[in-house]
Amino acid sequence: MLSSMVASVWVRGTRHADLIYRDAQYTQQTLDFFKVSDCKLQSRNRNGQKYMTADQSMSYCQIDIGRYSLETIPDQMIQGMSFMNLTLENKDPRVDQPLHKKIVEKIFRALGSILTETLVIEGLNISDTAQPMEVDSQIDMGPSAMGINPEADKATTPLKLQVSDLRLQNMGESSIRWVLGHIDVSKCELSLCISDVPTITSLQFLDTFNPLVLCELHIRNAVNLTSIDCMFLKECKVMFCLTLSEMAKPVSASAETLRGIAAKSWEFLAVPAEVWYAVVTETRSVISASWLRLTIDFLHRFDAFWSLKPPAKALVRDQLSLTLRNADADKKTKKEAGLSNIFSWIDRCISPEVESVEIEGLIEQRPKLSSNQAICIEPFLPRLDRIHLKIGDVSIYRVFHTRNILWIAPDAYSAWQQGKLDSEMERVSKDTVVPISSGQTPRPFLSNVAAQNTNPECFMCHKSVSEIAELTGRARPRYVGIVCEMGHILCTTCHESLCWRKDKSHPILCSTHCQPPVLDLDGTGAIERNREGKIEFKLVWRGYDVCG
Repeated sequence: MLSSMVASVWVRGTRHADLIYRDAQYTQQTLDFFKVSDCKLQSRNRNGQKYMTADQSMSYCQIDIGRYSLETIPDQMIQGMSFMNLTLENKDPRVDQPLHKKIVEKIFRALGSILTETLVIEGLNISDTAQPMEVDSQIDMGPSAMGINPEADKATTPLKLQVSDLRLQNMGESSIRWVLGHIDVSKCELSLCISDVPTITSLQFLDTFNPLVLCELHIRNAVNLTSIDCMFLKECKVMFCLTLSEMAKPVSASAETLRGIAAKSWEFLAVPAEVWYAVVTETRSVISASWLRLTIDFLHRFDAFWSLKPPAKALVRDQLSLTLRNADADKKTKKEAGLSNIFSWIDRCISPEVESVEIEGLIEQRPKLSSNQAICIEPFLPRLDRIHLKIGDVSIYRVFHTRNILWIAPDAYSAWQQGKLDSEMERVSKDTVVPISSGQTPRPFLSNVAAQNTNPECFMCHKSVSEIAELTGRARPRYVGIVCEMGHILCTTCHESLCWRKDKSHPILCSTHCQPPVLDLDGTGAIERNREGKIEFKLVWRGYDVCG
């Protein structure tokens, strides 16, 4: 049967023969259906016959369901069409008029089976009682009228999908339930995103959803959601990513759901602070995530959150993101939202391995910070390499650690060792780096660390500073790095070798005699000659220098 419907037709300019549907009746019906929504599918005429490829990945298709009646929807269209993105939506200006479910159901059955990277279903208000538009009372809406054998296909759902990203937007809970009950995703490994859904109060409607694998679950802007209990979370069936964001009310979960969340090692986990707190305190488990994002609403008064000392810190391998809401609600929240308090909480609750911290919604500090400044968060998170603080209308992207390598050009080492740069280093650091702890003066190593050693050797290659300075061309390292308070140095050639080899005998870039250790992070000091030949100190971040 299928062989009579399709043919492999060579089209000049293509890399291979595409699968082309030859049946003129279904081809024209399909083109006409999409034309109603101003969608033009890829097709061509050949020898008086219209051909249409099943691969429509180059077509931009948004099906406006509000434009269709039962009479304008064909009983059958070409099956197995593939799209990059496909949208089913209702743009009818009479937004208060619901769609009759039979219109949506007939569209689903006519499409039959679809392959698409992303399927968006938006704005469908589906009702059992709404009157279908322009319906002839004699129209038979039974299965046989839709080209379906009523005996063979009793259990089939109207629309079979091969989809990677399924998005349901701006719909009521009953409409979402109906849609999920009328699509077959049993062979899909997909991500599900449900957004702008003010009527849902729980996630139990997901229990009948049937994907082969649910890779990601994202719930956004569900302002009345109060319970996240569902089979997918209880049974650890969300594989990689979970998002619960833009909630307006405190969200709760059963102990079974909390244990399910705690049992996963997440690639991305974004939840309200109360969910994270409940997981940590009730399951006594360690949350593990490559990227952890918490939304903290200061109007939800729970002081225990800020004083929490968990039995074990959350293992965050890459990035921690905090979104603060209503941080300036009153005097108490302003204190809680202070940088020192927040980083103290992070230090108690999050593993020190975290490499990046992003905080949005901070209240303005006094004195007001500028985007050209860096922040020093010591004594917290000594290995933090990247930061983004959104403070009012100011963004801070640079973090400074005093226990970072100070790089010095070999011919400038003597000037630094003699203390000639100390006052300049103090001034540049004070103007540029803002500490979160009062009384702190963040700065790189001053000359006193090398007061007794005027010509130290690289602890790897054992060349002295003077020997390195005498080298020429590519053989000469550009800098020597001060790696500890004892004044030990490491030349850039050996530094690159250590980074390349990841030498286990020197896991941290300093001598084995150095205590405490120094890390090689972004945001460091450098001393070298400028274009005029004057030796100067500067603070250096990726693509950004602050000079004296």
